[in-house]
Amino acid sequence: RMEQQVEERMADQPPLQPAVNRTLAVNTSHMCASQKAYLDAALAQLKSFQRSVASADSLGRHPTTPIEILHQLYSLCEAFGPWEDEEAELRKAYFTQQLGMEPLLACITNTRLMYNVRLLAATALQCFGGSELLQRVALEKGALPVAMSLLKEEQTPMRSMGVSLLMGYLSFEDVQCKAIELGLLDSFKQFLSEPYQLATFGDLAFCLQNCAFNSQCRGTMLSKDILPDLINIYDRSLESNHYKHLLNRYCAILAIAGLMSHEGEVPQRTEGLRVVRSFLDTLTSLEIGQAEETNGCVLTFMNPFFSLTTSQYPEVQELGAFATAALAYRVQNRQKLRDENLMEQIQCLAWSPNRNVRASGQLIISYFLQDIVTPTETIETTPASQQQPQQQQPQQPQQQQQQPQKDSMKLTAPSLLEVCLFVLRQKVFPTNAIPQATLDQLPAFLQTRLTQGRH
Repeated sequence: RMEQQVEERMADQPPLQPAVNRTLAVNTSHMCASQKAYLDAALAQLKSFQRSVASADSLGRHPTTPIEILHQLYSLCEAFGPWEDEEAELRKAYFTQQLGMEPLLACITNTRLMYNVRLLAATALQCFGGSELLQRVALEKGALPVAMSLLKEEQTPMRSMGVSLLMGYLSFEDVQCKAIELGLLDSFKQFLSEPYQLATFGDLAFCLQNCAFNSQCRGTMLSKDILPDLINIYDRSLESNHYKHLLNRYCAILAIAGLMSHEGEVPQRTEGLRVVRSFLDTLTSLEIGQAEETNGCVLTFMNPFFSLTTSQYPEVQELGAFATAALAYRVQNRQKLRDENLMEQIQCLAWSPNRNVRASGQLIISYFLQDIVTPTETIETTPASQQQPQQQQPQQPQQQQQQPQKDSMKLTAPSLLEVCLFVLRQKVFPTNAIPQATLDQLPAFLQTRLTQGRH
C-alpha cells in the first residue's frame, strides 16, 4: 500500500529528483509524537543556526556557535542509526520532508564554523545514508561536491570523513564517473602518498574498487597511474592478518582485478595478475566472508563482483568466483544475489573447466542449499574451497557416489550430485519437496552418464 501511495503522489511531480520525491511521499504520520518532537527540536535549532550564520556572514562577522547546536547534531547522529532499521528510516524520511538536509549540508561547507560543528554535521550526513534510496536523496541534495570538498581540508579527520562519505556514494556508476571528473583521483593520490593509515587506506581501496568495476572509469584510473598505489596498499596490508588488514588487502586486490579487465593496454598487467594470484594462493573466501561479517560490511550491489568471472584472464575469473563465494557466506547477501537475478549464472560456475572457479561455484551452491533444504534432505558438506586454494591440475576421475540412505541424502562434498539437487529444487520442484523416488534414482543416473563420458 505504501508503494502504491508513493506512486500516486509522484505521478504529477517532475522526475528531477526521483529519490527525494519518493522520500517526500513516505507516510510518516504514524511516527510516535515523542520522536517527531525530538526531530522537530533538532530541525528548529539547525535552521535557526543557519539563519544566524547567514546573518553573520552578510555583516562580515565571525558566527557564534551555541552549545545547543552541538547537542542537536549529536542527537541527529543517534536518530539516524542504526542502518536498515525501519524506525530510523522513517526518521530520515521525516527529516527530508521537513527540509533538514539543506541546513545540514550548509553546516559542513561553511569553513567559518567551528571544526567540531562541521565534523559532527558530516557524521550526521554519513549516518543518514543507510540505504540506496537515502544515499540517492543525499546526492540529489548536493552531497557529492560536499564530500569532495572535505578531501581538500587540512585536518585529517575531516578528510577521512570525506572518504567515508564517498564509500557509499561511489556504489553508483554515474556518481563514479562524475566524481572522477571532479578530481577524485588526484585527491586520492595525495592521500596515498602519505604514511599508511589502516582505516583511511581501507576506505580509499574500497572507493577505488568500486570505480575499477566501472569500465568507463578504468582508462582514466590507469592514465593516473593508480595501479602502483593499489599494489602498495596490498603490500602494506600484509603486515597482519587482522580482519581489517585482510579487508584492506581484499579491496585493493578487487580494484587491481578490475583494472586488469580493461580492454586496452594495461601497464604492469603481468605484475597485477601476479599479485592477484598471490592473494588467491594465500586466503580463502570463507576467511573474507567471516571478516566482512565481523566488520559489518553492507554492500549495495552484487553484480560488479560477479562480473569479474567473465574476464579473459584466469586469475581474474577465479577472483570473481572467490568474491561471489565470500558474498554468499552471509544470508542477506544471498537474498541480494537472488534479487539481482544472478542464480542461473552462479549455477554455471559449478560447471566451469577452471578447477578453482568450479570449487567456488560448488561452495556458493552449498550456501544456498542451507536456505532451501528440507528436513528430509540432510546435506553434510566439506567444501573444497574452504581448504587452501589449489593450482590448476588435471582433473582426477570422480569417485563412486554413495547410494543415499532411505530417509536422507548425505553428500561428502559439493559435487555434481549436489548441483543437480540444487537445480531440481530451483527449477523443477520450487514449491514442493523433491520426491524420495527421484532422490533415490539420481545418483545411479548421474553415475551412468559419467561412465559414458558425458560430464
